[in-house]
Formats: sequence, C-alpha cells, structure tokens
Amino acid sequence: VLTTIDITYPVKFKYMNLYDLLDASGEKKMTQWLLPYFTHEQIKNFTNQIIRFFSKEGISERLSFLNPDVILGEVETIINKYELFYKVSFDGKFKLNLYMHIALMIERLMLQHPSFSKNRVTSEKEEKFFQVTNSIFQPLEIKYNIKITLSEMTTLYELFNQFI
Repeated sequence: VLTTIDITYPVKFKYMNLYDLLDASGEKKMTQWLLPYFTHEQIKNFTNQIIRFFSKEGISERLSFLNPDVILGEVETIINKYELFYKVSFDGKFKLNLYMHIALMIERLMLQHPSFSKNRVTSEKEEKFFQVTNSIFQPLEIKYNIKITLSEMTTLYELFNQFI
C-alpha cells in the first residue's frame, strides 16, 4: 500500500509513505517488493511516474503560463540525458528538485530575456558540465528562444556537482 500518512500501528501488509519513495532507501525497498511481479524497467517507470506526478502538482501552482504537462516532458528528457551522459541514476528527491528547478528556470528565462555572458569556469569538470549543459539544452533554447545564462548554468552545476 502506498500512502501519504505514516502508519504507526502494526498492520499485516506492506506499506510505504509516498514521500519515503523519494529516498534511495525507499526506492530500493519498493523495488524489492515489486520485483517478483515487475521488471526493473517497469518499476523504474512506475517510480518516475510518481515523481512526475509530485512535480506536476508543485509546478502547476508556480508556473505562470507554461503548460505543466509539456514542460515536464521536456524536463524529463533533460534529466534522462544527464543520467545517460554521467552514467548515474538520480534518486527521487533530486529528480523532484530538478523538475521544479528546470521548469521554473525555463519560464524565468522566457520572462526576463537575460543578457548573454561568457562562461567563467574554475575546473575541467565544470567546463565539461557547461559543454554538456549547452548541448542538452540547445533544443529548448531554440524552441523557447532562450539562452541558459552563466548564473543559471552555475546553479545547475551546484545542484549536479554531488552526483557527477
């Protein structure tokens, strides 16, 4: 049973608070429970759908004009590209954070029309991240007529730095 409340008394069934699913330990426990019935890929898709649902609820309240369904699909593609490039699998909390941050960043960039600035990097790792980010975001930059600024890229780098 997936629930949004903590069950504090003994029960005869397995249960998990949905928020615990966002932690790596909760995700691992859910995988162990479901593995007899589903493949790893199906479990991963299920978990991603739950995270996307949480993200949509939070983003819908904060976006002014972008369609949450559309932008979440695009952000999901961005997250998948980072996972593939860096050969990592982000936990649910981090993905939720990325969904929120990137969707709101895109709308913010559309509204502010920031000036372009040259990248000032401090390490090879940061330089590589900026190159990868430019590549990953290029389709969205074209589609939405935006440019990911140095400050936005630096913020993204700080978010990703713990995983890359």
